[in-house]
Amino acid sequence: MKAEDFDEGQGLTADTVREWLKTQGWVLGPAERDGDGYLPPGQFWMKDGVSIWDAALMPQLFKIANSEGRNVQALLRDLNPRLMPWPSAALIAAHNGPWLCFCLEDATACMGRFDGHWFKHSGNHVIEKRDHWAFFWPCDGRGNKVPLPAVPNV
Repeated sequence: MKAEDFDEGQGLTADTVREWLKTQGWVLGPAERDGDGYLPPGQFWMKDGVSIWDAALMPQLFKIANSEGRNVQALLRDLNPRLMPWPSAALIAAHNGPWLCFCLEDATACMGRFDGHWFKHSGNHVIEKRDHWAFFWPCDGRGNKVPLPAVPNV
């Protein structure tokens, strides 16, 4: 199984992995010798004696997780959270169905739909775009999370 096959791996990019590596103390290494000669500086990441080739970050997520003392699914949850703040207009338009909403304010969840700058749920209740304690994910009519629709630059 590839790390990208996990639900949490959906939409994950190498740029996201690079940013996370920086925050965790990984550094771009100097030139390193491989079987065919030398890799120029800046082509691999290093931390605690472990090196990861930058051009193949995605296939090496299991190696990164292992070096961090975690399983790959826990790593993916940090790299690519499955709930997001208010989604972009393009993403909202691309999913023609209900959305899950989790409210950090009172630890509740609900299903609803976006309507302009409002998220309507449970009758006439609304969440506003400015409510930063609400997080969302597209779902089907039974509340099951569905894959994010393919939208460029989301």
